[in-house]
Amino acid sequence: MFKKHFLLYSSYLFLTWIVHLIIISIVVFFHFILKHDLAVIEEWISLRGYEILIMTKLISLYIAMKFVNLKNDTNHPLKHYLNKGVVAPTREILVVIIFLIMSIVYIGAPIAMNSEEIELISTLLSYVAVCVICLTDIIVLNNFREYFQLTFKSKLVRNLLFPIMFWLVHKNTFVYIKYFDSIIILHLFMCLIFSDWKKNNWTLPGIYIGLIVAPLASFLGHDWHWKQEYSPFIISSLPQVYEYTVLCLLVLVYLYVKSHNISELKTKLLLRVLAK
Repeated sequence: MFKKHFLLYSSYLFLTWIVHLIIISIVVFFHFILKHDLAVIEEWISLRGYEILIMTKLISLYIAMKFVNLKNDTNHPLKHYLNKGVVAPTREILVVIIFLIMSIVYIGAPIAMNSEEIELISTLLSYVAVCVICLTDIIVLNNFREYFQLTFKSKLVRNLLFPIMFWLVHKNTFVYIKYFDSIIILHLFMCLIFSDWKKNNWTLPGIYIGLIVAPLASFLGHDWHWKQEYSPFIISSLPQVYEYTVLCLLVLVYLYVKSHNISELKTKLLLRVLAK
């Protein structure tokens, strides 16, 4: 089943590239009609990079959901999945979110920017764009699982491989998004972990994206497109990949312990010691 997931996700990423290419081609066509030179076209695309990105991701999501759900009786597969994938955050997830927020604030030590430099619309656009980039792929991947189940080992490979594919394709497709750093791989990895916490949900990854990934980019000076230009705050030091990897490992250990009975873990450990 993993091969089908890999093929479907690869096709979805290729679809994203095709949709983006079509949108850019339309933009360039109309600019050429207006007799604009390449420098003007490049500047226009760069200034409206997030709008183009959002349009690309939403169109790709719509097409992918329609294609994957061809055998489904529902006429609105996206709406059906969004309704089905709503779950309430558990105490464990809230603890993890609070822990990550406190860790990022402690490491980064945010300070307020000059209020004259803040543009609220640009900040909100950045927030929405980051949410759309990440959440659309989570929705598509979860929808694949509605039809093709994965074993534990397949989930592990998917959680490690697909975020890397996501980062590589998006970094080389949306080339005007200048700061698409590799730490995004860890963010998508955590989103997949949260989506598995309660089967095929999108709300827990959505909470993680909405409270950590998007604010880190939009409100704390590490925007993927504008960096700190429109952020109300700036953190002196973004958590490095190795630091955030350690935080993610601590989260995984915590979630593993909470998802298994403590006495059961102690019994298994004791049996292993006695067996030696």
